[in-house]
Amino acid sequence: MNARAAVLQTWRSVAPQRASLRRRALVVVRSQGEPAQQQQQQQQQDDPPSSSSTFLVTATVGNAAMALAGVGLGNWNGMDVSDQLLGSLPNLPAALACTLPLAAVCYYAVNSNDPRFAEIEALLKKTLLPQLQALPAWGVCLLALGAGVGEETLFRGFLQSYAVDGIQAAAPNLTPAAVTGAGIAATSLVFGALHALTPTYFWFATVGSGLFGLEYLATDLPTAVTTHWLYDWGALVYTLNAWSSEAGGGGGSNSADA
Repeated sequence: MNARAAVLQTWRSVAPQRASLRRRALVVVRSQGEPAQQQQQQQQQDDPPSSSSTFLVTATVGNAAMALAGVGLGNWNGMDVSDQLLGSLPNLPAALACTLPLAAVCYYAVNSNDPRFAEIEALLKKTLLPQLQALPAWGVCLLALGAGVGEETLFRGFLQSYAVDGIQAAAPNLTPAAVTGAGIAATSLVFGALHALTPTYFWFATVGSGLFGLEYLATDLPTAVTTHWLYDWGALVYTLNAWSSEAGGGGGSNSADA
């Protein structure tokens, strides 16, 4: 009896430790059974949002700097970029029409198994996706709007016009169409080079820039800004949702954001 009592007393004395171990085991089992999306959401709740806020502020400042550079350089060279940007309302039907081919490429990139787009997806998942997931909806919209205003003001409002004028001065025997085409091509190559995460992304950005350049000539700067904004916003939201579904157990996806 004394031995049995001693065993029972020892067993009871370690009861709190056994209960603690059971609770820890349940936590481990539950965490292993949770979908990746839930674990990611829990991690986002635990992590402070300072990094995403810093990302949004940094991107907004960078986009504003591009817009100011485009206005300043353009006005310095007599192009009145500020008047182009603020002097008229965008042509919404034209902006929506020009958004469609870009959106079609984005849809193909996200839903195909093309390894060229898979390479882009892998890079953006490491860099852009964590920041986007932590941003509110208005933050994603602001990010896209800033890119549209900043990049189009600099590349279309200033650089494309500057390139056309420079080519015309250097090769006066070229036809106006050839000069314009060369100016758009030169600007688009610079734009693509600055977006060259991968060779595929370089060509996608270059062709997209050419579309923006043609739209700018056919309409105006606010319309090109609107197209760029609408495409970037839609592509970011669509890609973010597709990748979130994939994290929750969906199929594979890729991406292409200009």
